Amino acid sequence: MRLNFDKSHEYVIRRIGGKRDEVSQNSLFVDKQYHNCPDFEKGIAATDARWNFTRLPVYLSHTPAGTSVKNMAHFCQMVQTNKFRMYDYGSPSKNMEHYGQSTPPAYNVSAMTVPVALYWAQKDWLADPTDVRALLPQLPSKLYDKYIPNWDHLDFIWGMDAAVVYYDIIKNMKGS
Repeated sequence: MRLNFDKSHEYVIRRIGGKRDEVSQNSLFVDKQYHNCPDFEKGIAATDARWNFTRLPVYLSHTPAGTSVKNMAHFCQMVQTNKFRMYDYGSPSKNMEHYGQSTPPAYNVSAMTVPVALYWAQKDWLADPTDVRALLPQLPSKLYDKYIPNWDHLDFIWGMDAAVVYYDIIKNMKGS
């Protein structure tokens, strides 16, 4: 499942974030979403059997967290353009200021020398399997590649069977 963003999504993300650089928990926003949409959990997950849905209010009280407004806007840009490139500052002159060229440069993944362990899921709506499959052959220092059928993006965090996958992750990290 691939997300579909247009310019309005980037605008909404910037409005939610306001002038702040960081996106933090916003209980008012989360409560409104959850209570006004009885099938909210089905809208954010590709599966419905891996979560403890009685804990959903707790999960959502910590969501979103750990990213910035700029990062979310950047993600929207990459989905809109279908290009894996640096942040677009919105004008050729601003891009020139930051990158020395009028458009954002593409990420050169093949030049990355850091070892990578990649865990990805069949129904991930943020790290689409099509994109992951395109990325895999470009990674020069791939340590580990684990595809998890029937999982979605949030199963890595909220899935009741996540411990099984994390056991493998820790075991592989210790062996590296």
